Parts: sequence; structure tokens; C-alpha cells
Amino acid sequence: MTGSTQGNALSSNSQAPTIWPESLQKRMLQDTVARYVFTLGGWLILLSICAILLVIFLEVFPLLRPVTYTPINQITIPGSAASIIIDDYKESGLALGTTGSVEYFQFSDSAKTYPLSEIENVHFSALHQSSSDTVLATTTDGRLYEARITFTPAFKNSIRTIVPAIHWLKPIELFAVPDTDPAPIQRVVTGSARSSQLIAAQVGANRIILYQRKEKKALMGAGSITEERTTIETTSGVITALAMDERADFLLIGTDQGTLISYELKASLAIDRVEHFQASDAPISALAFAIGGRTLLVGDEAGSVSSWLFVPQRSTGRKNLKQSNIFNTHTAPVRLLIPSQRNKVFASVDTTGASKIHYATSGNTLATIPSPLSESENLATAQFSPKADGLFLLTTEGTLYGWDVYNPHPEISIKTLFEPVHYEGYQKPEFVWQSTGGSDNFEPKMSLIPLLTGTLKGTLYALLFAVPLALLSACYVSQFMSPRLKSMIKPALEVMAVLPSVVIGFVAGLWLAPALEPHLIAIFCIPFCITIALVCTCLLFWRFSHLFGIRYKTGIELLIAIPIIAFALYISFPFASWVEALLFEGNFNQWLFDHYAIRVDQRNSIIAGIAVGFAVIPIIFTISEDCLSSVPKALSAGSLALGATRWQTALRVILPVAAPGIFAAVMIGLGRAVGETMIVLMATGNTPIIDFSAFTGFRALSANIAVELPEAPHGGTLYRILFLTAFILFIMTFILNTLSEFVRSHLRKKLGGV
Repeated sequence: MTGSTQGNALSSNSQAPTIWPESLQKRMLQDTVARYVFTLGGWLILLSICAILLVIFLEVFPLLRPVTYTPINQITIPGSAASIIIDDYKESGLALGTTGSVEYFQFSDSAKTYPLSEIENVHFSALHQSSSDTVLATTTDGRLYEARITFTPAFKNSIRTIVPAIHWLKPIELFAVPDTDPAPIQRVVTGSARSSQLIAAQVGANRIILYQRKEKKALMGAGSITEERTTIETTSGVITALAMDERADFLLIGTDQGTLISYELKASLAIDRVEHFQASDAPISALAFAIGGRTLLVGDEAGSVSSWLFVPQRSTGRKNLKQSNIFNTHTAPVRLLIPSQRNKVFASVDTTGASKIHYATSGNTLATIPSPLSESENLATAQFSPKADGLFLLTTEGTLYGWDVYNPHPEISIKTLFEPVHYEGYQKPEFVWQSTGGSDNFEPKMSLIPLLTGTLKGTLYALLFAVPLALLSACYVSQFMSPRLKSMIKPALEVMAVLPSVVIGFVAGLWLAPALEPHLIAIFCIPFCITIALVCTCLLFWRFSHLFGIRYKTGIELLIAIPIIAFALYISFPFASWVEALLFEGNFNQWLFDHYAIRVDQRNSIIAGIAVGFAVIPIIFTISEDCLSSVPKALSAGSLALGATRWQTALRVILPVAAPGIFAAVMIGLGRAVGETMIVLMATGNTPIIDFSAFTGFRALSANIAVELPEAPHGGTLYRILFLTAFILFIMTFILNTLSEFVRSHLRKKLGGV
């Protein structure tokens, strides 16, 4: 009975709730709150990183979008229109007919047309649009009319309208004696240079009339106008296409034999040089110049489209025509090549009305637009809108087809970013970063390879300077230095990390670079002089210290080494002068240029390596020293007890155990060097070139963002490219950190370190 009662009592006591002390409950509550706060903080950090990546991706995504086109209202234009001009807003346009008629049309629901002033009693034999607002028209009797077209916005009752106007200039008689040249003009092109206008008109199958009109202005009174004419006869076949660059330097003729004839023109209609090229096996059907007048576009009857560049020759200074790109072919003969007036985009249109949009520099075909023409319709002409955001096709029956074209970043592709590109004015394909061309005629060049190369180059030289000094310093401080000296030296080195980057860059760029430019040999001699001086001092000290009974405490050797290092630095400069006079003819910089064509820049990779290394050393030193000091003392004590020296213990026991942490320190320093901005910006000259020479500068990705971002228009191509470089920097840092953690974990498991 008693045992039963005791059992029940024990059972009831075991089921009673546990009452914790008040202090323990408070501690548990604090632990719970801390756990949730830290968890929330970690998630917020991850979400912040994801948000940053999302913002960067949203800015970069438009670069990846393909070209799109959307049909717009179809309009029927009365009469025999042969040329069209579209306004900047794609709301209206003018159509010029072969009989001199001018029709104004609007892209509205009503799609009405309005006749404007026209030239009576003429019949145009050839029409040529020389710019976005100028049209040349030639008549069957040898006259040339030039029309200037404007679209002026007007506001009435807060409603904006477009007011078109066309102004016909005084006609030009292309033939000196009209009765002697009754043949109609088939094609006409023009260019302007040196206060003169040059016009080339095709008459007959193989004859070109060159007409030059010079206007000489006077200080007082009316100026004078002179006219000159000459004739060019071709013998390489029937002329099928004609083109002239904007500056009237070159006249290009295409023939039915696929021959491309280049005439280099000079003042007074003198032909300086004639060259023949076999551009195609099929007859050439279309020629045009891209904006800038240095990229020739060629189309032929086989449907192929190619671009040609005038490549300068260093030996002669002349420009030779060379094929640069071949684009996607058409299934029908190419009828028209339409260059954009905004960039290097152009459209090729074949006889069926099918269109392709290309980018001349990269060789990419951006879009293919199927033909909207029916079997009964024939192509008359085609035209880009002034902003290159619309393409329009006109049939001989008067039907006008149009598309809104979304193509904001045509110059960006994998090829232009990461492959060599043959740009205008260059002898061969190259990697070039030049964010602005100076004018609309010259495109920006945005290859990222020079920036990636500069980033890797700067990081390499910085680590070559920082890693040996930081690791050797960490090893000495943790294993050999006395605790008293360590308590003073380590904080002093750690304070270096708080120095602003802009201060280091300022000192390196404005003081260090000019000071070291004439003493480059001394920089290379300093490590050898210091090493020889320290080794000799140690040998002498070891050889003679026992003779004098010298005793010293651990760490006092640093006080001996400091004056020795100072003395080695002092003698490095006269020693370098002697080496320079003996081996490099007294001037190392000039010797490099004479023998290897290497220029020595004042702000070069050596200066950048020293400056960036100075900023990286505290990080690598601090982490490495902590890792070396964290190795259990039992390991070093056991090694010393077994008879190993302190150096053997540090090298073979301490260092392998701390290797994972040291590797992580080096990788963190590498990440700091990759992302360094201000030092690289101020100490390197910021030149985006590909050259691994230590004597030249470079431009890193981070410095490029700092330089270009204030000048980048919001939403423009450069603006989005800078976000792309930021994304690449993030990916590089992420890969480095991931690799660091992977190697550190592998070393830790292998070596059993801390």
C-alpha cells in the first residue's frame, strides 16, 4: 500500500510542468529575439542583393531585346510618286512624282492627301534623296532641280499640326550644250566639299557627267559662282549603280559584270586614282554610303549584300577599298539600299518588296520584314524615317506601306562587345572602347575587352606587389615578433585600411608617378638591393656575434633591419644609374622605345600596382595574421620540442594549418583590387587599351563606370552598357568569392586546419 502511494506520487511529480528560473527565462527570450533578428537581417541582405541584381538586369535587358516592327496605316497616294520624305514624328510626309507633282499625306484614319506646289511641264528621269530633307531631280533634257523640304510644327488652339513646305532651287544645266546630249539622265548622286558641290549624273550605258559648282564669297558685295564639267567613260561594262560619299572624295560605279570601280576625286574635277574590284559574280544592282561616307554598301542581282571600308595604308597614306562584312542574302535581286541618317543601320529591299535591316559595322542582320506587296504591285522606292524608327515602301501604283521599327541599340551585340570589329579608319578588326564618336557620322565603339583586360592587368600588378609583402609581414608578426612590438606594429598596419582611396590615388597620381618616372630602373633594383643587404647583414651578424658575446631579445632584429633597409633604398638609386648607363645606353625609357617600340607612360601599371597594393596590404595582412595566430599553440610547441627551428615550425606546421584562411585573405584582397575605383582612376592615365606592358596605363571596369556615368544620357546605349559592366563586375566578384570558399573548404578538410 505504501509502495503504491509512493509510485503515484512520483508519477504525478514527473508530469508537473517545469518552472524555469526568471533569469533563465529572460536569457531564452533574448536568444529567441536575437535569432529572429539575425535571421531577418540575413534575409534582408539577400533580398537587397537580389533587388540590386534586378535593377541592373532591368537596365541591361533592353540591350538584349531583338528588333521589332509593327505595321502602320496603309495610304494610297495619287499620281506617279517616285520619292517620299517622312517627317521626324512619322505623322506625315511628301511624295514627289515623276511629273513634278508633290503630294502631302498624313498617317491618320482619313489618310487624306493634299497637293502642294509643283513644277509644270517637266518630266523627271531620276530622283535621288541626298539627305533627310533634300531631293535631287533630273529632267530628260539635262536639267537638275534641288528641292529643300521642311516640316514645321504649328500650334493652333493647343492642337499641334505639321506644316510642310517645299522650296525648289534654281535649276542647274548639267550639260554645257544641251542639244549635244539628248540622252536622259538615269542616275544622279551628289556630295559637298571645300565650299563646292559635286554632282555625278549617268547618261547612257557607260558615261558619267561630273558637274562642279563652286561658290566664292566676297567680303563686300556679291560673291562669284564658277561651274566646271567633265566626262568619265567606263569600259568595264554597263553602269548599273552609282554612289558618292558626302565629302565628294570618292565616286563608286557598279557594273553589270560585278565590277566595282572607285574614282578618287580631287579639286577641279581631277581624278587622282582609279581602282577596279571584282565585288560580285552577279551584276551590281545597288550602291549606297552609310552615314559618314566611309562605309560602302553593295547589293547585287544574286541577292547578296556586303559592306566595304576605305582602309588607310600607313606606307602610302592612301585609302584602299576592302570588304568588311557580308550580310544575310535575299531570295531575289537587291533593288534598294537605304542608309539611316541616324546611325550605321541600313535596309536592303529586293524586287519582291522583302526588306532586311542590317547594321553595317557589326555585319549583323537585325530583322527581316516579309514583302507586303501583292502580285500586281511593283516596288517604286523605299525610305527610312529621319530617326530610323520607321521604314516605308512605296509601290508604282501609289500604295505606301510602313512599319514602326523598335531598334534603340543596334550597335550592341555579342560581336561588338567581345569580338574584334573592323571600324572605319582602322586597318584591321580591333577591340576598341570609345564611348563617343565626336559627331553623328562616327559611331561609338564599345568593346568591353579593353576594360576587362585593364581590370585583370591592374589586379595582377597590385597582387604582385601586395601579396608577398602582406604574407611575409603576417608570418613575421605572428611567429617571430615580440608581443610588445606586435602590439604597436599590428594596429599601425591595420590603420592603413582606413585611408581613403582618393587620397592614395591623389598621392600616387600627382606625386609618386612624376617622382618615379625617371627612376624606373631603381624600382627594379630595390628588391635586389634590399635582399642582398639583409642577407649580408644576417651572415655577418651570425658570423661575428659570438665573438663579442652579443645577446638580444626576440624581435630586436627588426630595429637592426630598418636602417639596413633604409641604406639599401639609398644605394639603389646610384646603383640603378650605373646599371642604366651600362646596359641601357644611359636612358632606359628611350632604349625601350628604340628597341621594342614600347612607350613609358608616366602613370603606368607599376604606379597603379604600388598604389592599389598599398590599399590591399592591410586586408590581406590582418586576416592572414589572425589565421596564423589562431593555430593552436600545442602544434608549435610540439614541433619545437621535437627539435625543429622556429622557421621550420612556421613554414611546415603553422603555415599549412592556416592555409585555408590565408587563401581566403588573398581572395578577399583580389576582390578589393578588382573593384578599386579611385586609385585606378587617378594613377593609371585611364587609357582603354589592350597592352600587358608594365609601362603603360589601362582602364578598369570600375574606373570606367566612374568616368562615363556622369556623361551617359539616361536610358541611352552608354547608360545601359555601364550597367552591363556593373553586372560583369558583380559576376566576377561572385565567382571569386565562390571559388575562394570552395578552395578554402577543400584545404580545410585536407589539412585539418582552422
